[in-house]
Amino acid sequence: MTASTPASGSSSVLDYSPESYVIQRYATDITYAADGTGERIITVQVKVQSEAAVRQFGVLEFPYESRNEHLDFVYVRVRKADGTLIATSDADAQDQPAEVTRQAPFYSDIRNKQLPVKSLSVGDRLEYQVRQVRTVPAAPGHFWFTQNFLKDAVVLEETVSLTVPKQKYVQVESPDNKPAISETGDQKIYRWKSTQLEKTKAPDDKAKKPVIVEPPPSIAVTTFKSWEEVGRWYGDLQKDRVAVTPSIQAKANELVKGVTTEEDKIAAIYTYVSTQYRYIGVAFGIGRYQPHSADDVMQNQYGDCKDKHTLLASLLKAAGYDAWPVLVGSQHVLQSNVPSPGQFDHVITAVTLNKSVLWMDSTSEVAPFRMLFSGLRDKQVLGIPNNSTPVLMKTPANPPFEPFDKFDAEGTLASDGTLNAHFKVSLRGDDELLYRIGFHQVPRVQWNTLIQNVSYASGFSGTTSNVDASSPEKLAQPFEVSYDYTRKEFADWSNRRILPLMPPYTFAYSEDDPKPAETILLGGPANFDLRTAIVLPHEYRAELPPAVKLQTSFGSYSTAYSQNDGKLVVDRVIHIIPRELPAAQWDEYIKFEKAVVADEGTYIQLIGAGAKTPDNLAASNPEAADLVQQASAEIRLHNYDAAREKLDRAKSLNPTEAGVWAEYGYIDLMQHRDEEGIEAYKNELKNHPENLGAYRGLAWIQFRAKHEDEAVATDRALLQAAPTDVEGHQQLAGLLVRQKRFAEATPILQEAVALAPGKQNLQVMLGSTELLAGEKEKGTATLRQLLSSASDQGTLNDASYLLANAGVELPLARASCEKALRLLDEETSKLTLTAITDDNLRHMAGLAATWDTMAWILYRQGEFNNALKYGQAAWMLDQRPAIATHLGQIYEKLGKKAEAIKSYQFAIASATVPDSNGVDDARTRLKSLALSDLSPVEKSKLSGELGHLQSIQISLPTKKAGSADLFVLFSPGHVEEVQFLHGEEALRPSTALLKKGAFDVPFPPGSGARIVRRGILSCSDVSKACQFTMLPPESVRRD
Repeated sequence: MTASTPASGSSSVLDYSPESYVIQRYATDITYAADGTGERIITVQVKVQSEAAVRQFGVLEFPYESRNEHLDFVYVRVRKADGTLIATSDADAQDQPAEVTRQAPFYSDIRNKQLPVKSLSVGDRLEYQVRQVRTVPAAPGHFWFTQNFLKDAVVLEETVSLTVPKQKYVQVESPDNKPAISETGDQKIYRWKSTQLEKTKAPDDKAKKPVIVEPPPSIAVTTFKSWEEVGRWYGDLQKDRVAVTPSIQAKANELVKGVTTEEDKIAAIYTYVSTQYRYIGVAFGIGRYQPHSADDVMQNQYGDCKDKHTLLASLLKAAGYDAWPVLVGSQHVLQSNVPSPGQFDHVITAVTLNKSVLWMDSTSEVAPFRMLFSGLRDKQVLGIPNNSTPVLMKTPANPPFEPFDKFDAEGTLASDGTLNAHFKVSLRGDDELLYRIGFHQVPRVQWNTLIQNVSYASGFSGTTSNVDASSPEKLAQPFEVSYDYTRKEFADWSNRRILPLMPPYTFAYSEDDPKPAETILLGGPANFDLRTAIVLPHEYRAELPPAVKLQTSFGSYSTAYSQNDGKLVVDRVIHIIPRELPAAQWDEYIKFEKAVVADEGTYIQLIGAGAKTPDNLAASNPEAADLVQQASAEIRLHNYDAAREKLDRAKSLNPTEAGVWAEYGYIDLMQHRDEEGIEAYKNELKNHPENLGAYRGLAWIQFRAKHEDEAVATDRALLQAAPTDVEGHQQLAGLLVRQKRFAEATPILQEAVALAPGKQNLQVMLGSTELLAGEKEKGTATLRQLLSSASDQGTLNDASYLLANAGVELPLARASCEKALRLLDEETSKLTLTAITDDNLRHMAGLAATWDTMAWILYRQGEFNNALKYGQAAWMLDQRPAIATHLGQIYEKLGKKAEAIKSYQFAIASATVPDSNGVDDARTRLKSLALSDLSPVEKSKLSGELGHLQSIQISLPTKKAGSADLFVLFSPGHVEEVQFLHGEEALRPSTALLKKGAFDVPFPPGSGARIVRRGILSCSDVSKACQFTMLPPESVRRD
């Protein structure tokens, strides 16, 4: 048999050569005795066709229950292409506890038997047989199992056989593949055959959608005749374990003392067991089915789901309440026609009170009383009452209270686009449970890290701080959390468009997904009450979008906008009624989903407070406006073709629709279609001169297309439309400075400073421009006044550098730079890799810049040796041309001509654009040393040397191929931490080697800073040597 063997009756040979591997034979032969003991033999032949398959099958691993089973490799052999056989002995196998056993040895006996396969390579056929023998039945006189045919690989032949005593009752279900049945002597044999001949496909992310009804297994077998029999079996196992002992009675009396109502007494006992006893996450059926006694659980203070039920039931029994176990299959829909313990993986608790049933699951440790996980609700389960017949029941479909998510954000938006806000969240229901579990499982010192991750997951990319929350263990009240949030350049700030501070509603499906066969997951009942209030900068007001109201048979959605006294307020309310919908309502669902997503992505345009809205404003078309919003959402995802298609549709409906031409212009800007983008932005401004973002986009694309005079004219037009627009002043001044029109730029910057006196970067820019305009006294005075009140590290550094570069006020520059360094030392000295943020990472470029500034100040003051230490530290942290040029001049003063020349050459080679800061100076310095500019070959060579400056070699114990991203944290003279982010898992142990690596990471004298560098570890299978290359600080972000 070969990998190209056709299916039976096929008229053509199928080509499976592109497959990673092909299973030529997979046989499972199961035999059971009447007492429930038995064996399972698996026989496999697989054609290995790729290195990935070599890695996958290079170590065979099979789990087994060590108390009740033993497992042996009957044979393992590799058949080479020339017929040679290479065998691997069972004696080489390693027997190890499984992960669940290592975590909970008191509960699990599962072990893994592993066998490394000798001499396996591409082109071989691997043949093996495994024998697993059960010596002790899971239940005396019973057996059960399920089996699925292989579907994730090409399988030319798969067989399953089941041999059982002829007189034994055995129920066999396999509706889609009927077995052939035969009898031999006192045995009955069932045989199945299957193939999987379709070629495998690459994973489709869109296919990974919630599955409401998982298909039943290919084969299900049980010897239990009814659910009553299953229930009585488990009921007998746990019956004596809930016995009330004196210690149980005493604790129950203590818990209900002073509590008046029956339900409150039950709740008090539930809360005690739920919150005070640690849950060991071992599924029902792993290890042993019989729980430990309630007394043992109370003494141990932990337990699995069976144990926590046992303690809860015993305490409730002591208090006079009838509590009983409920068996649940949390991952699938129950096959009601196959009574088998194998369908269950969890145990919860039910209590009969006044002829009603109260449902409880104490395993989450912090679920409110009677609250079940969403995955446990509306499920068919096996209830095992104490004094009546076990019976299939349904868990409640909804939580025991009306769920809600209340989200309130109050913020202030600064003129530079920085948003500072305070969030308050109040939760009841499924989201409450997720939050409670998260806060319960991490110490308080890590709450900010937790909320930062939640914030990222909710679409908020800013920084969180000052987190406070209610106690996760106080279950009677809603869970509440509050925190501060800061985001620079909030939303689409460059175009002066913002979004409400609201998490999006998560839909399970979108228009691009295939229609579900039976059921659409909705997740109701759910009630979201979201509110945002943002104080806008005094120079802006908001153009409010129209209110939105949507009503369907399954829910409603509304958004309302208002503004008063400079405060923008957005209220959004979402009600979802049912848990799920029939697939027949797919069209209605998709219409609702599209409308909600479009509104959630609706930007709120800010315009100058003094800007006049034109009387002849172009009329809007609602459908076209919706398409523009959809296009904007596609642009945020960089789906430019999809965005353009939506804009084309919007333009066909209304060619003057607000934003349509601006979005075209933005796409052209991103795709470097400058002339087309210029025309698009001009069209937008012709129809909508109130769109300030269009002015900015047009000026930027004109500047890039080298139409600098036109860009200046556009920015002047922007200031005519919005005279108080601070950003417009800054952009225009920047263009004029670039054209060396310093005298024209100065009054524009003076206006900007008057409009926004709190924006210290404008004062830095003004002082710099005054110095460049030759107004040395004015520039010095501006910077001196700024430094008298500055407390921001960036401002202190920038102003200090400008003074040093001009050669004025050097003592003030030095003192201010030292202050900036103290601030950076204080910020970075606390860094740990477990709680790193993007703001922390941005400090690295700031650290390099400030060390460079100090080097330049010391150079100006004639302290060349000290200047060298700062300059070298700055250069090894961040290879910017200006730093290299400064370093070269320091070397010149120290008489180190060769080092100076190399520094100037590095400055030229490290430039990312021709006019990078410092490059012209480097060329001038080289010329003064009688050297010419670099040739392309020389520049290429130096670029390679620059890469080596940021790299180190480490040697692995064995050859491994692949790459990985890592963070490394340095302090002076030490590697403090190494963190594996992602990549080839086999490289994870390299973190220990990197911690001992010979890094060249200098620090200036007395520095208390810490440095974080991100890098890529690259290894090949031809050598044990690997290279770790650190990335430029400005390019590094968190994942």
